[in-house]
Amino acid sequence: RKVIVNNPKTKDLYFTYAFNNQNYFVHDEMPEIKWKISQNETKKIGKYICKKAITTYRGTELEAYFTTEIPVSLAPHKLSGLPGLVMEMRSFGQIYYIWTVKNIEFPYNGVPNYSPKYLKSLRPIEIKDLVKKIDDKIEEEFNIQQSKLEFPAGVKLSSVNVVRVNPRRMLETKFEWEK
Repeated sequence: RKVIVNNPKTKDLYFTYAFNNQNYFVHDEMPEIKWKISQNETKKIGKYICKKAITTYRGTELEAYFTTEIPVSLAPHKLSGLPGLVMEMRSFGQIYYIWTVKNIEFPYNGVPNYSPKYLKSLRPIEIKDLVKKIDDKIEEEFNIQQSKLEFPAGVKLSSVNVVRVNPRRMLETKFEWEK
């Protein structure tokens, strides 16, 4: 499971991420997401009436249904910013992602279900460095596959133009520092 810890005052966001047999505690910044809220489209999720909102986040089209009946600006991943709790979210494109609240306790008077000691035991990394590690691994695996290709006698491949569709398998298809 993924643990996400954010600090709205500093816009710091930390989350756990497993990659290449290593668990990381990743630092990112809370993005400012510009949501377009539909005043006419609603959906009932559980006992809550939810409004529809859409946005594009780091190259991915998203649709969310949120309820103002729970006035907490929370959403999966890093996708907060709506005036209520996101009850359902889906992405469209190369990575199809659906997240739905099945059971909620509000207000919740318990304690968070994660261990700060566990989080401190993880290797810290910045999001940009994690993405580079992922991209390097993808490139290495691609080069290994290419090296194993056998061509018939008399055929030599001089160059290859490869189009990859979100090989990172992350919700984000394009980060701020990428062109």
